[in-house]
Amino acid sequence: TDDSQMETFAEIGHDWFIRIIANKKSDMRIDLYYYDQGIIYHNLPWSELASDEEEEIRNEIFRLQEKLANFQSERMEAFKTDILREMKQKVHKKTPSYATINQDNVYGYGQSYWRNRNADLYKRQTTTATQQNNNDDIKKPQDVYNFFNEAELFELGTCSSIDELEAQMSVDGFNPGAFSFSEKSFIWS
Repeated sequence: TDDSQMETFAEIGHDWFIRIIANKKSDMRIDLYYYDQGIIYHNLPWSELASDEEEEIRNEIFRLQEKLANFQSERMEAFKTDILREMKQKVHKKTPSYATINQDNVYGYGQSYWRNRNADLYKRQTTTATQQNNNDDIKKPQDVYNFFNEAELFELGTCSSIDELEAQMSVDGFNPGAFSFSEKSFIWS
């Protein structure tokens, strides 16, 4: 081991020895052995010695970085008011939209998109549509596809129970009470 080697060097008659251990992780350990005094300094601090020219270049780089940071800070302060005003004017809360394909393979926006865009209109449409569904209008798969869009069907399809289906229907803006138990069972299946 490394320690037994240090004992060997002491027995040979060296007054002192510097041991450096380095690894692949770029860790380095330096130990100083003073055999004649019986003192060992473990894990000594170390640093690279730079020439005066290198030190001058490092100092100049540091000064330039500070100068650049000041320029950037001043520029940001100069434009900050204009940037904040423009952001307030142009940035709005994003409303999610869903592109769907209907039974005729025509692309369009699903009910979720329009619900978010025009909640009052959607409430009227939902009330009319759900009133029609009190008569067990959903009896076959095509009825389900006609009533719900693709995104809503996906959300409803992830439910693990009728209770969860009712909760998701409420989240999607539907009145679960407007559907009979047999309709909800059919939708869930």
